[in-house]
Amino acid sequence: MNNANQDLRLPSLTLFEYLDVGITIHHSDTVSIAIGCSFRPVALDVPDLLQLIEALTRTEIHLTNAANELIAHDLNAPRVSVSRFTTWTVKMWHFGIDTMDEYDKEEFHVTFEEGISDIFRIYAKRMKNKRVIVRAERQEYPNQDFMVALVKKLYPNGQLINSQT
Repeated sequence: MNNANQDLRLPSLTLFEYLDVGITIHHSDTVSIAIGCSFRPVALDVPDLLQLIEALTRTEIHLTNAANELIAHDLNAPRVSVSRFTTWTVKMWHFGIDTMDEYDKEEFHVTFEEGISDIFRIYAKRMKNKRVIVRAERQEYPNQDFMVALVKKLYPNGQLINSQT
C-alpha cells in the first residue's frame, strides 16, 4: 500500500522472459496495467500478438485470483468483479522497431509530435548486454477497448497492415 495515495501495487509479473506486467489498484477503484517490453518490443505479427493476448489473459487471471484471495482473508472486503481484458481500455501504447545493427556513436534521444495525440521517438537504447541499438517508436493514445484498438491498429482503413513495413 502506498501511504501517499492509498494505491495498492501488486507484485510484478514477468512473462515470456521479456514482458514485465505491473498492476496498480488505485484508491478510486480503477486498475492500471502497465506492460513493459523495454528489451524486446512486441511486434505486430501473429506470434507476438498471441503472446500479448496470453499475457493479458494471465494478468486478468492473476488479478482475479488476487481479488478472490483478499475476499477469502477478509469477509468484510467488498466483492470484486474483474472484467475481461478484451474490454479493458487502452490509454496508451508504443509501437516501435529496433535496428539489427549495433550503434556505436554518441547516445541520443529525439522526440517530436504529430498533431495533438501521437508522439514519435528515435533514440539509442542500451540493452542488458551493454549493446546499443537504435529504436524508433510511436506513442499512441487510442482510449478504446483493447479489442477495438487492436483491430483498428491491424486494419487501418479496413486493410490489414503489413508487419514488414
